[in-house]
Amino acid sequence: MAWGARREMHAFINEKGEEAIPLVFQEVRDFGEGVAPVKLGGKWSYIDPVGNTVIRPQLEAAMTFSEGLARVAVGGLCGFIDHSGAFVIEPQFATVYSFIRGYQLTVGKSEDRRATSRRAVNACWSRQKVRRLHRH
Repeated sequence: MAWGARREMHAFINEKGEEAIPLVFQEVRDFGEGVAPVKLGGKWSYIDPVGNTVIRPQLEAAMTFSEGLARVAVGGLCGFIDHSGAFVIEPQFATVYSFIRGYQLTVGKSEDRRATSRRAVNACWSRQKVRRLHRH
């Protein structure tokens, strides 16, 4: 499913170019692992392909799911949630990137909120030990 925008509002369209999920969102991102991050009322949440909210609006930023996790921001810090919306890695980093083959890049711990991806003083690749009991 693709998305389109008109007058600063976003919707999802199907293969025929027809509106599949209405033009109501401030911002959207691509579907991944069956859900898409959407911004409505200034907060990010996740919807399914029908448009039902599956993770309630509570996030300052949200990205597409990858390897069962999505990077999100709350309180100015980044962490990861699972498909239930529960934090698997609590928000504690200035910047994080999506998992790739079980690894992720974190930039700056919460002690150094000034660290950015350009000024990667505390950057390191790390394999996070994440219990994924929900995965089959």
